[in-house]
Amino acid sequence: MHLRLGCAGVAHKTFSFNIENENVEAEKITGILKKHHYGKILTFEVNGKTIKCTPDHMMIVKNKLTGKIEEISAMKLKNEFTNYLLPVVDEE
Repeated sequence: MHLRLGCAGVAHKTFSFNIENENVEAEKITGILKKHHYGKILTFEVNGKTIKCTPDHMMIVKNKLTGKIEEISAMKLKNEFTNYLLPVVDEE
């Protein structure tokens, strides 16, 4: 099973997280969700990378306390950032 890691893809692919082997893998994009947002945009700085998203954007993270992979809102991640690890993919 794969969980999408957002729109970081190139050449019609995006990164997904394989929860069975905990690897990040490139997968074909199968659809696009587009919506208007008029509110706040959150910014995360991780390993020299900048991630910007809406507060309700779902993020794939690893809980530092339990070691479990979780899907949480960006707002929850922003409020409890020290409790989670956020995977960042080097596209090179």
